[in-house]
Formats: sequence, C-alpha cells, structure tokens
Amino acid sequence: MLLHLNVPVIWAKAIGEQHGRILEQLGVHHVIFPEKDMGRRVAHLVRGAAMDYLEVERGYAMAKISPPQVIRGIPLGQTGIRKPHGTTVTAYKTLAEQWRNADNQTVVNEGDTILIVGPTAQVEAFAQLR
Repeated sequence: MLLHLNVPVIWAKAIGEQHGRILEQLGVHHVIFPEKDMGRRVAHLVRGAAMDYLEVERGYAMAKISPPQVIRGIPLGQTGIRKPHGTTVTAYKTLAEQWRNADNQTVVNEGDTILIVGPTAQVEAFAQLR
C-alpha cells in the first residue's frame, strides 16, 4: 500500500531470505533482517572474538576488539596489517582515555581497545588473532 501511495522511503522487516527478495522485487527501499542480523552479532560475541560486532553491509564489517600481539607497541603505519589481514584500525581507546581516531603514528598496547573495519571474512579472521 505504501508503494502505491508513493511514500519516498519505505523500510520493511523481512522474516526470511525469500520474503526479503519479494520485498526488494516489489521496490521496498530498505529491507531489514533483525533476527538474522542479531543472531550473527551474538554469535561473534559468544565466541569471544569481539567485544562488539556489526556487519555494516553484506560483506563489510566493523568489530571492537583487543589489539592482537602483531600490532602492539608498533606505530600502526609500520605494522602493514592491511596487506596480510585486509583490515584497517580506525579508532582506539585506552583505559584512561576516550575513543580517538587512529592514524599511522598510533601505537596500541595490551589493555587498549581498537575498532577495525574491512571485508567481513578478514575482520572475523583478524578478531581471532591473539
């Protein structure tokens, strides 16, 4: 009915993949899968790989994790993590500070928290590093 009324932006909840495809074919602008998305997020949290996890879009994710050993104590620009791991550290937080944007000179240590982004598979793999 909303499509026939020419509502400019329509959000609809899909109960499954097939239902989502139907909604997209009808022309719904934003199809959401809250149960499926929350299930994925909870799975990452239960595994203990991430403190928080969000798939921004299919195939691209963001995770809040403890920095793995391979990047601790080294300026991020010298770690070269993007090539072998396909992820980018976008922000960091120490116990005593607020969140800050990361740059090439940022050095993270044990006890810090980092926010990484990248292709979903690479973010998941990087989050598993210790």
